Amino acid sequence: MAGMRFLPGLPRLPAAGARRRAILHRVGAVLAAVLIGTAGYLLGASRSPETPRDGTVDVGFLRDMMVHHAQAVTLAMIVDRRATVPAVREMADEIATGQQREIGVMAGWLQQWRLADSTTAPPMAWMADRPAPAPGVDPPMPGMATRRDVARLAVTRGRQADLLFCQLMLPHHLGALHMIDDVIARGKRPEVIGLAMQMRAGQQKEIIMLSRLLAELKPSDLRTAAARSAAPPTYPLPSSSHTGP
Repeated sequence: MAGMRFLPGLPRLPAAGARRRAILHRVGAVLAAVLIGTAGYLLGASRSPETPRDGTVDVGFLRDMMVHHAQAVTLAMIVDRRATVPAVREMADEIATGQQREIGVMAGWLQQWRLADSTTAPPMAWMADRPAPAPGVDPPMPGMATRRDVARLAVTRGRQADLLFCQLMLPHHLGALHMIDDVIARGKRPEVIGLAMQMRAGQQKEIIMLSRLLAELKPSDLRTAAARSAAPPTYPLPSSSHTGP
């Protein structure tokens, strides 16, 4: 169908490595499920869930965030195998596994509600105040990297790959916060709001780490060159004063 947006294919995660990493991932998934359930229960006490349907804030958020997450997983998978800085490799691994798991959760809800995971509606049409995406990004969502950026990361090696990954992922996280804050403020489904609150907490921590890594990875002789290059756009950090209904 013309204009139909499909969820990009997700790269296959590498074969399981150390047993400790696999255990940590499973524990993290369990804790995440507990957090989602707890937040959903608390929010449900003051918000009555409405039957999900096309055009609602909750459904629009799930569909768009699945696409947004898919690119983050792609970027993380690219750098995970070639990162030279342990902190970058660890973050890439957490993003790849964590956000791919969240994609599965969101897709499961849409399937449960008998709704498609794609739509002909423009990206972010569900938002009250849509921030302008950077030129050239496809689909046009805040923080998304261009196809050229993704291709450039795929052929970059060494310390420059660590640096480029952080330069792309920082605005990607900042852009996602606009979508997250909107669904927390206006969504109706407790489980969706609970997941969004979990995303916000996790991504804000990673934003701090990414900022620190960028400061460490960019030596003084590269700062001038980086300033002259077409660096990915940044987005102002949305207000996070809202802590729930």
